[in-house]
Amino acid sequence: MKLEKQGKQGRQRQPNARLRQQRLLRGWSLQRVVEELCKLAAEEERLPGVNEAMVSNWENGRKKPSPFYQERLCKLYRMSAAQLGFMEPLIFPSVNLLEVDQPGFSVFQPYAACTDCSISQF
Repeated sequence: MKLEKQGKQGRQRQPNARLRQQRLLRGWSLQRVVEELCKLAAEEERLPGVNEAMVSNWENGRKKPSPFYQERLCKLYRMSAAQLGFMEPLIFPSVNLLEVDQPGFSVFQPYAACTDCSISQF
């Protein structure tokens, strides 16, 4: 029986296909990504500590890049954190768009239905 590896919070680790795709679209090796990240960090007078194994871990989902490297990867690929798969998708409650378009619809409608609520005046 094969066990799936899980992250710290019990979720199954997922490869970051978006990050890997951006590298491959450019025809870059892992080493090239390291070099480009080092150039970006040097421009900001920061000392990077990145290597090929780290980039591979980010792409394969074994590790997540720190905020420092997320920012540099966004600059490197000229993409947002969401586009590179660094952000968890936001989950919003579903809204029936047909209802929203109706006259008198309010997102506060559940509160408006409260007829015995009173707001104290100062």
